[in-house]
Amino acid sequence: MDTFEIKHNFGFGNYDMVAEIKDYVPPNRLSISEYCPDDVKKGFPHSVIFQIKEALEKSELSYTVSGTYGGRVQDISFKPILNGVIKDELLRIKNAIESSETAHKIITSETAKPI
Repeated sequence: MDTFEIKHNFGFGNYDMVAEIKDYVPPNRLSISEYCPDDVKKGFPHSVIFQIKEALEKSELSYTVSGTYGGRVQDISFKPILNGVIKDELLRIKNAIESSETAHKIITSETAKPI
């Protein structure tokens, strides 16, 4: 499935949008283009790239959003809303990753002593 429907709310009401997967290299990269199918200038047409870079002890998630809300003035006033949306999405990704991890150390009465 390389296209699917989504609803976006950027603080101005819900927009029915289409998301198209443009590039997918599991598990390292995912690129998605999002737009309103009835009017490509409606809402916030944009692309999102998620990229994971692995290191020895940690991994780094890069999240890039590019698009326009219609022009320089609109984009400037839209930036704080977009920052909030991005932070919310990153928090959801973080929670999904952490909830899927397995515990490396089993908690026993020796490791967790009651007060």
